[in-house]
Amino acid sequence: MTRHDNALRATVEATAAGTHRLVGADGGHRYHGTVRIDDTLTPVPVDGDWTLTFEREGAEPVTAPLGSWTEHDALFSGSGTYTTDIDVDADRLRGRRVVLDLGDVRDVAEVSVNGTALPPLLWAPFAADVTGHVRAGRNTLRVRVANTLSNERKKPLPSGLLGPVTLRFRRRTTVELRRS
Repeated sequence: MTRHDNALRATVEATAAGTHRLVGADGGHRYHGTVRIDDTLTPVPVDGDWTLTFEREGAEPVTAPLGSWTEHDALFSGSGTYTTDIDVDADRLRGRRVVLDLGDVRDVAEVSVNGTALPPLLWAPFAADVTGHVRAGRNTLRVRVANTLSNERKKPLPSGLLGPVTLRFRRRTTVELRRS
């Protein structure tokens, strides 16, 4: 935020279309303004089948919709990697920030987009900024998930990438807030 006489200039990030009321404060003064976002910022679900490969000797990949990996091996504790491809239109990327929202993850995740590894996601919300990594056209997403030792100790808990996985878009804009 920067102050100019009786106004503040703020750069904000919208996650949804509409008219948004904003309030700011500086030096004990309050400022108000509105910003109109016409961009729909419609999220894109990353649904369909994913390929899951458990990290253990002799593991065969399983292709299925997202869900707990206990459906495939109730007592597996360790790591598994989920892989899928998604097509993204160039117009959807233009001028927007892109966030990959993994939904429910049990218990920690590492994301890579088109071969670029991103920092680990250790707690909710399991979301990664993938701006600049997602490109127009076909994109490969890999999510490596590790669970606890509970399943191995015959106390199965939901594990893996449960989702839903969604690409979410955000639009930055600058708005002027007037002193009230």
